[in-house]
Amino acid sequence: RNVHVVPYVHNPHTTPYSIGIDPGYSHPAVVFVAHLREQGTHNRDIVFDELTPDEMPEDVLLKIMDKKIQSLGRMPEIIASDRALPQFNQKMMRRWTSVKVKTRQSKPDQQVGTGIQNLQGLLSPAEGPPRLFFAESLLKTENRGVISCFEQLRRKESQEGFVDAAIKDNRNDHSVDAVSYLMSAIYGRRGFGSDHNKPSKEDKYNKRLKAFGKAY
Repeated sequence: RNVHVVPYVHNPHTTPYSIGIDPGYSHPAVVFVAHLREQGTHNRDIVFDELTPDEMPEDVLLKIMDKKIQSLGRMPEIIASDRALPQFNQKMMRRWTSVKVKTRQSKPDQQVGTGIQNLQGLLSPAEGPPRLFFAESLLKTENRGVISCFEQLRRKESQEGFVDAAIKDNRNDHSVDAVSYLMSAIYGRRGFGSDHNKPSKEDKYNKRLKAFGKAY
């Protein structure tokens, strides 16, 4: 908390934001993330608001999200969601036609380890200051609040040691997943770093395969 929880009041008139969501009826989680840019090495993303209802139908959740978006006075840049619920994602696309709804597409994108590495690279980069923070106003959200979820999240352990997988308890991991979906949508599979926009050899190979398929 001493490093990643900061005082922050969001100004929708000057600061863009995006939404990450882990949908579902039982324990959905929605996070609102501000993008502070044009500040050089101090560029950062700050989770400034969240929705963590229990047992809420999809359409009701969408209405609550819509009300929140309207209160912010501007549309989000991106809404990142779980690809496992395509019908819900289509509802968001139809409701907010001007917003890009993104999900993880390839198998490497969907790996839990990939999401963990992305978050690690933002919370504690190899170079420079952290890039991902949480508004201290979120401390009031206990139980399934995003700060509490990050603090309680644990990695699975095998006989060889820790592995790139989180312990899923179907309650405290949803807010983390919501943040992870969004960070992957913004920074890509390779996560934050100086080379995160450079295509890997694997990506070039996959592009060639797709082009081959289209040609034949």
